[in-house]
Amino acid sequence: MPDQSETMSKTEKKSEVLEVRLPHETKKAFMEACKEKGETASGVLRTAIDGFLVARTVGPIRSKLRDTVFVLAGAAIGAFGFSAVYAPKMDINPLAQQYFTKVDENGDQRVSREEFVNAIVSRGTTTRDDPKPDETILRTTGVALIIPQTLSAELKNTGQLEGCFKTLAEMGDTERAREFYSLDTDDDNQLSYSEFADSTRIPSIAALKNAFRKKDVDEDRLLDRKEAAENIETWMEANATLQNERTSSKYLGVPQNCTAGNLQAGVGKLYIKFEQLKRRIDFFSSEAVWLVDGMTDERFAGLDRNKDTRLSFSEFIRWYL
Repeated sequence: MPDQSETMSKTEKKSEVLEVRLPHETKKAFMEACKEKGETASGVLRTAIDGFLVARTVGPIRSKLRDTVFVLAGAAIGAFGFSAVYAPKMDINPLAQQYFTKVDENGDQRVSREEFVNAIVSRGTTTRDDPKPDETILRTTGVALIIPQTLSAELKNTGQLEGCFKTLAEMGDTERAREFYSLDTDDDNQLSYSEFADSTRIPSIAALKNAFRKKDVDEDRLLDRKEAAENIETWMEANATLQNERTSSKYLGVPQNCTAGNLQAGVGKLYIKFEQLKRRIDFFSSEAVWLVDGMTDERFAGLDRNKDTRLSFSEFIRWYL
């Protein structure tokens, strides 16, 4: 029977840990490439390291960083392909980082299903749905139900309206729970930051910069109070429940708790909407005066962290939280 030292010399125990810090987009591309090739991330990295050490014994390694990266890429190319090694460096999305911190209520650097579901707030459900005169729209977070006015009146008169709203809210929670599980790629019932940041609920850094650029009329990379104003009509047209392109409509799916009397469940339309984070707008000021620019002075002051009467890009994205 071979002794322990002999066994260890044949297969060295993998006990050492090497921490590698990468931009999120690079890590994401790397992990996807590994998965496509049926490789583990650690296996690919060990292959790259082994190849680097072999190359070191063959000849002197040039000191330039580019050459070192090229050797690593060459060692790993057979495992997961050249594109993963040279994945383009992308900007870290600061909104994703801020949103993760906000959702992670207990500060354990993980987001539970309850934290994920409870944190989502509907941003785009508005009254600009233009229902027919004889229809009523019932709304909860991310869900809209359009039913005849006669049905809504009967639900109210019979005391069933509260139960209907509760059912709609539960349907919205179910949709968000389904999204949570789609993001939980390692099936540990919690989301790490990298998993959380993959949510398409969070606008991309490119979309955020484009939105900021459109408002920055004088191109000074700061938004004054006038530039920060939001056109309410434009906002409502873009984000109304039925017009939004991310809305998935489900016909003839009115839940039983939202029916009454002789009216059947098929009478009406149910919409379950995927809610992407959007800039909030104010419809009314504290004095209940209609705002033409969608923002109160209090909101602007709250975003303006350094009190210079201008919004930088980092202050601007807090508008989405």
